[in-house]
Amino acid sequence: MKFEQCAQNYLSELETGSNPARPKTLAAYRSTIRVHLLPRFGRMELAEIARQNNRLLRDMVRDLRTEYKPASIRFIVTLAKQVLESAKDANGLPAYPMRWAPDYIDLPVIADQKQPTITADELRNVIQDGPDAVLYTFLAASGLRISEALALVKEDVSDGMVHIRHGKTANAARYVDLAPPIAEMIQRVAGETKPGGRLFPTSLTPLRERIRVPGFHSLRRFRESVLLRSECRKILISSWMGHADPDMASRYGKQLLSDAAFRKEWAERVGTGW
Repeated sequence: MKFEQCAQNYLSELETGSNPARPKTLAAYRSTIRVHLLPRFGRMELAEIARQNNRLLRDMVRDLRTEYKPASIRFIVTLAKQVLESAKDANGLPAYPMRWAPDYIDLPVIADQKQPTITADELRNVIQDGPDAVLYTFLAASGLRISEALALVKEDVSDGMVHIRHGKTANAARYVDLAPPIAEMIQRVAGETKPGGRLFPTSLTPLRERIRVPGFHSLRRFRESVLLRSECRKILISSWMGHADPDMASRYGKQLLSDAAFRKEWAERVGTGW
Protein backbone atom coordinates (compact mmCIF):
# COMPACT_ATOMS: atom_id res chain seq x y z
CA MET A 1 0.00 0.00 0.00
CA LYS A 2 1.19 3.51 -0.80
CA PHE A 3 1.07 6.37 1.67
CA GLU A 4 -1.61 8.23 -0.29
CA GLN A 5 -4.03 5.31 0.03
CA CYS A 6 -3.24 4.93 3.71
CA ALA A 7 -3.91 8.65 4.22
CA GLN A 8 -7.26 8.36 2.44
CA ASN A 9 -8.25 5.40 4.63
CA TYR A 10 -7.20 7.37 7.72
CA LEU A 11 -9.33 10.37 6.73
CA SER A 12 -12.31 8.17 5.90
CA GLU A 13 -12.16 6.62 9.36
CA LEU A 14 -12.02 10.08 10.92
CA GLU A 15 -15.05 11.12 8.91
CA THR A 16 -17.30 8.07 9.22
CA GLY A 17 -15.88 6.01 12.11
CA SER A 18 -17.45 5.37 15.50
CA ASN A 19 -16.07 8.65 16.87
CA PRO A 20 -16.01 11.06 13.91
CA ALA A 21 -13.87 14.18 14.03
CA ARG A 22 -15.40 17.63 13.98
CA PRO A 23 -15.66 19.18 10.50
CA LYS A 24 -13.13 21.87 11.43
CA THR A 25 -10.65 19.27 12.65
CA LEU A 26 -11.16 17.06 9.62
CA ALA A 27 -10.62 20.03 7.31
CA ALA A 28 -7.33 20.86 9.05
CA TYR A 29 -6.15 17.25 8.72
CA ARG A 30 -7.09 17.08 5.04
CA SER A 31 -5.29 20.34 4.30
CA THR A 32 -2.13 19.30 6.15
CA ILE A 33 -2.00 15.93 4.43
CA ARG A 34 -2.58 17.50 1.00
CA VAL A 35 -0.06 20.33 1.41
CA HIS A 36 2.72 18.71 3.43
CA LEU A 37 2.53 14.93 3.42
CA LEU A 38 1.29 13.78 0.02
CA PRO A 39 3.91 15.73 -2.00
CA ARG A 40 6.65 14.15 0.10
CA PHE A 41 5.37 10.63 0.85
CA GLY A 42 2.29 10.11 -1.34
CA ARG A 43 3.79 7.72 -3.92
CA MET A 44 6.01 5.85 -1.45
CA GLU A 45 5.18 2.34 -0.30
CA LEU A 46 4.51 2.06 3.43
CA ALA A 47 7.11 -0.69 3.73
CA GLU A 48 9.78 1.68 2.44
CA ILE A 49 8.65 4.49 4.73
CA ALA A 50 8.73 2.09 7.69
CA ARG A 51 12.28 1.10 6.81
CA GLN A 52 13.61 4.65 7.03
CA ASN A 53 10.85 6.37 9.01
CA ASN A 54 12.92 8.42 11.47
CA ARG A 55 15.27 9.70 8.78
CA LEU A 56 12.35 10.74 6.59
CA LEU A 57 10.73 12.68 9.43
CA ARG A 58 14.06 14.27 10.38
CA ASP A 59 14.50 15.50 6.82
CA MET A 60 10.96 16.87 6.76
CA VAL A 61 11.50 18.74 10.04
CA ARG A 62 14.71 20.22 8.66
CA ASP A 63 12.90 21.53 5.58
CA LEU A 64 9.92 22.88 7.53
CA ARG A 65 12.05 24.83 10.00
CA THR A 66 12.72 27.58 7.48
CA GLU A 67 9.04 28.53 7.06
CA TYR A 68 6.93 27.22 9.92
CA LYS A 69 6.63 27.74 13.65
CA PRO A 70 7.41 24.91 16.11
CA ALA A 71 3.75 24.20 16.88
CA SER A 72 2.92 23.80 13.19
CA ILE A 73 5.90 21.53 12.60
CA ARG A 74 4.99 19.31 15.54
CA PHE A 75 1.41 19.07 14.28
CA ILE A 76 2.55 18.02 10.81
CA VAL A 77 4.89 15.38 12.21
CA THR A 78 2.25 14.05 14.62
CA LEU A 79 -0.24 13.71 11.79
CA ALA A 80 2.35 11.88 9.66
CA LYS A 81 2.90 9.41 12.50
CA GLN A 82 -0.83 8.88 12.97
CA VAL A 83 -1.36 8.11 9.30
CA LEU A 84 1.56 5.68 9.22
CA GLU A 85 0.45 3.90 12.37
CA SER A 86 -3.16 3.60 11.17
CA ALA A 87 -2.36 0.85 8.66
CA LYS A 88 -3.52 -2.51 10.05
CA ASP A 89 -2.95 -6.09 8.91
CA ALA A 90 -5.59 -8.81 8.50
CA ASN A 91 -5.65 -9.37 12.26
CA GLY A 92 -6.24 -5.72 13.05
CA LEU A 93 -2.68 -5.22 14.30
CA PRO A 94 -0.26 -2.51 13.11
CA ALA A 95 0.92 -3.54 9.66
CA TYR A 96 4.21 -1.69 10.11
CA PRO A 97 5.06 -1.28 13.81
CA MET A 98 7.32 1.74 14.10
CA ARG A 99 9.63 3.00 16.82
CA TRP A 100 10.24 6.72 16.90
CA ALA A 101 13.49 8.43 17.90
CA PRO A 102 12.48 11.94 19.09
CA ASP A 103 16.04 13.15 19.63
CA TYR A 104 17.03 12.04 16.15
CA ILE A 105 13.95 13.58 14.51
CA ASP A 106 14.86 16.82 16.33
CA LEU A 107 11.44 18.37 16.69
CA PRO A 108 11.50 22.08 17.63
CA VAL A 109 10.50 23.02 21.17
CA ILE A 110 7.36 25.09 21.73
CA ALA A 111 8.16 27.93 24.13
CA ASP A 112 5.64 28.53 26.94
CA GLN A 113 3.33 25.77 25.75
CA LYS A 114 0.01 25.88 27.60
CA GLN A 115 -0.86 22.58 29.27
CA PRO A 116 -3.79 23.26 31.60
CA THR A 117 -4.15 20.98 34.61
CA ILE A 118 -6.71 20.42 37.34
CA THR A 119 -6.20 19.87 41.07
CA ALA A 120 -7.88 17.26 43.25
CA ASP A 121 -9.98 19.95 44.96
CA GLU A 122 -11.12 21.37 41.62
CA LEU A 123 -11.90 17.88 40.40
CA ARG A 124 -14.08 17.13 43.41
CA ASN A 125 -16.23 20.13 42.55
CA VAL A 126 -16.91 19.10 38.96
CA ILE A 127 -17.65 15.44 39.69
CA GLN A 128 -20.24 16.13 42.37
CA ASP A 129 -23.06 16.57 39.91
CA GLY A 130 -23.90 17.58 36.36
CA PRO A 131 -24.69 15.58 33.22
CA ASP A 132 -21.04 14.65 32.61
CA ALA A 133 -19.97 13.84 36.19
CA VAL A 134 -19.53 10.13 35.49
CA LEU A 135 -17.48 10.79 32.36
CA TYR A 136 -15.25 13.32 34.16
CA THR A 137 -14.76 10.89 37.04
CA PHE A 138 -13.86 8.07 34.67
CA LEU A 139 -11.41 10.19 32.63
CA ALA A 140 -9.62 11.47 35.74
CA ALA A 141 -9.35 7.98 37.23
CA SER A 142 -8.34 6.13 34.07
CA GLY A 143 -6.18 8.61 32.14
CA LEU A 144 -7.95 7.81 28.89
CA ARG A 145 -8.04 10.32 26.08
CA ILE A 146 -11.52 11.70 25.51
CA SER A 147 -11.65 10.04 22.08
CA GLU A 148 -10.78 6.68 23.64
CA ALA A 149 -13.48 6.99 26.30
CA LEU A 150 -16.17 7.95 23.80
CA ALA A 151 -15.30 4.93 21.62
CA LEU A 152 -15.77 2.39 24.46
CA VAL A 153 -18.61 -0.10 24.10
CA LYS A 154 -20.23 -2.46 26.59
CA GLU A 155 -17.97 -5.38 25.65
CA ASP A 156 -14.83 -3.35 26.43
CA VAL A 157 -15.55 -3.54 30.18
CA SER A 158 -14.55 -6.66 32.08
CA ASP A 159 -13.02 -7.78 35.36
CA GLY A 160 -12.09 -4.36 36.74
CA MET A 161 -10.58 -2.97 33.56
CA VAL A 162 -11.39 -1.48 30.18
CA HIS A 163 -9.99 -2.58 26.85
CA ILE A 164 -8.89 0.20 24.50
CA ARG A 165 -9.08 -1.35 21.05
CA HIS A 166 -8.57 1.66 18.83
CA GLY A 167 -6.32 4.67 19.05
CA LYS A 168 -4.26 7.15 17.12
CA THR A 169 -0.93 5.52 17.98
CA ALA A 170 0.42 1.98 18.07
CA ASN A 171 0.64 2.14 21.87
CA ALA A 172 -2.96 3.24 22.35
CA ALA A 173 -4.43 -0.28 22.12
CA ARG A 174 -4.18 -1.53 25.70
CA TYR A 175 -5.90 -2.66 28.90
CA VAL A 176 -6.38 -0.05 31.61
CA ASP A 177 -6.94 -1.41 35.13
CA LEU A 178 -9.19 0.66 37.39
CA ALA A 179 -9.28 1.30 41.13
CA PRO A 180 -12.17 -0.69 42.71
CA PRO A 181 -14.69 2.19 43.10
CA ILE A 182 -14.14 3.29 39.49
CA ALA A 183 -14.32 -0.31 38.27
CA GLU A 184 -17.67 -0.68 40.05
CA MET A 185 -18.92 2.61 38.60
CA ILE A 186 -18.04 1.74 35.01
CA GLN A 187 -19.42 -1.78 35.45
CA ARG A 188 -22.77 -0.23 36.43
CA VAL A 189 -22.65 1.93 33.31
CA ALA A 190 -21.92 -1.15 31.20
CA GLY A 191 -24.81 -2.98 32.86
CA GLU A 192 -27.18 -0.25 31.71
CA THR A 193 -25.81 -0.33 28.15
CA LYS A 194 -27.17 -2.48 25.34
CA PRO A 195 -24.85 -5.04 23.67
CA GLY A 196 -22.57 -3.22 21.26
CA GLY A 197 -23.68 0.13 22.64
CA ARG A 198 -21.33 2.92 23.58
CA LEU A 199 -20.79 3.60 27.28
CA PHE A 200 -20.93 7.34 26.71
CA PRO A 201 -23.34 7.87 23.77
CA THR A 202 -22.46 11.46 22.98
CA SER A 203 -20.12 13.40 20.73
CA LEU A 204 -17.44 15.95 21.46
CA THR A 205 -19.43 18.95 20.24
CA PRO A 206 -22.05 19.04 23.03
CA LEU A 207 -19.42 18.06 25.58
CA ARG A 208 -17.26 21.02 24.60
CA GLU A 209 -20.21 23.40 24.75
CA ARG A 210 -20.80 22.64 28.45
CA ILE A 211 -17.26 21.72 29.51
CA ARG A 212 -16.46 22.40 33.18
CA VAL A 213 -12.74 21.59 33.18
CA PRO A 214 -9.73 23.36 31.57
CA GLY A 215 -9.80 20.96 28.61
CA PHE A 216 -10.39 17.21 28.66
CA HIS A 217 -6.67 16.54 28.51
CA SER A 218 -6.32 18.18 31.92
CA LEU A 219 -8.03 15.10 33.37
CA ARG A 220 -5.51 12.85 31.64
CA ARG A 221 -2.66 14.97 33.05
CA PHE A 222 -4.24 14.70 36.49
CA ARG A 223 -4.19 10.91 36.31
CA GLU A 224 -0.59 10.80 35.17
CA SER A 225 0.44 13.13 38.01
CA VAL A 226 -1.25 10.76 40.50
CA LEU A 227 0.58 7.78 39.02
CA LEU A 228 3.92 9.61 39.06
CA ARG A 229 3.46 10.60 42.71
CA SER A 230 2.92 6.98 43.64
CA GLU A 231 5.55 4.25 43.67
CA CYS A 232 3.90 2.60 40.69
CA ARG A 233 6.28 0.96 38.24
CA LYS A 234 7.22 3.07 35.24
CA ILE A 235 6.30 0.32 32.80
CA LEU A 236 2.77 0.19 34.23
CA ILE A 237 2.35 3.95 33.97
CA SER A 238 3.47 3.89 30.34
CA SER A 239 1.15 1.00 29.57
CA TRP A 240 -1.94 2.45 31.25
CA MET A 241 -1.40 5.88 29.70
CA GLY A 242 -0.68 4.45 26.25
CA HIS A 243 2.75 6.07 25.99
CA ALA A 244 5.66 4.72 23.99
CA ASP A 245 8.46 3.67 26.31
CA PRO A 246 11.81 1.92 25.81
CA ASP A 247 11.02 -0.45 28.70
CA MET A 248 8.15 -1.87 26.69
CA ALA A 249 10.69 -3.48 24.38
CA SER A 250 11.86 -5.71 27.23
CA ARG A 251 10.36 -9.18 27.05
CA TYR A 252 10.55 -9.33 30.84
CA GLY A 253 8.55 -6.12 31.04
CA LYS A 254 5.92 -7.53 28.71
CA GLN A 255 5.66 -10.65 30.86
CA LEU A 256 5.07 -8.40 33.85
CA LEU A 257 2.25 -6.60 32.05
CA SER A 258 0.53 -9.91 31.32
CA ASP A 259 0.20 -10.54 35.07
CA ALA A 260 -3.35 -9.29 35.69
CA ALA A 261 -3.09 -9.78 39.47
CA PHE A 262 0.01 -7.57 39.57
CA ARG A 263 -1.71 -4.84 37.54
CA LYS A 264 -4.85 -4.93 39.67
CA GLU A 265 -2.83 -4.75 42.87
CA TRP A 266 -1.17 -1.55 41.70
CA ALA A 267 -4.41 -0.07 40.40
CA GLU A 268 -5.90 -0.51 43.87
CA ARG A 269 -2.79 0.80 45.64
CA VAL A 270 -2.66 3.95 43.50
CA GLY A 271 -6.38 4.65 43.92
CA THR A 272 -8.07 7.66 42.32
CA GLY A 273 -5.98 10.52 43.71
CA TRP A 274 -8.85 12.51 45.22
